[in-house]
Amino acid sequence: MGSSIAAVAGVPLMAAVAGACGWRAAFATIGAVLLVATLAVRLWFPATAPRPGGMSARGTLGTLWRVRGLPSVLGANLPIRSRALSPRAFVGPVTVCWLPRRPL
Repeated sequence: MGSSIAAVAGVPLMAAVAGACGWRAAFATIGAVLLVATLAVRLWFPATAPRPGGMSARGTLGTLWRVRGLPSVLGANLPIRSRALSPRAFVGPVTVCWLPRRPL
């Protein structure tokens, strides 16, 4: 849901900020929002001390992989995330920059 909200609301909003104030202002705005979100999580969620005799990282991952259906969900999610984060997203802008410009 977070990605959908970011795509529908965040991208146009930051494009407007960048268009009005420049790309640095858009980056600063994103940074400020993330800082506020970090502080909110820090304040609203209780700090928990580690339990004595807790699992190692390897033990925790082993437990996660034994959760029924999780490997299938992760396997189905991998191509979707790979496509979304792949360098293909940059082909359009790079191609536009490299094409010779024709007068209008």
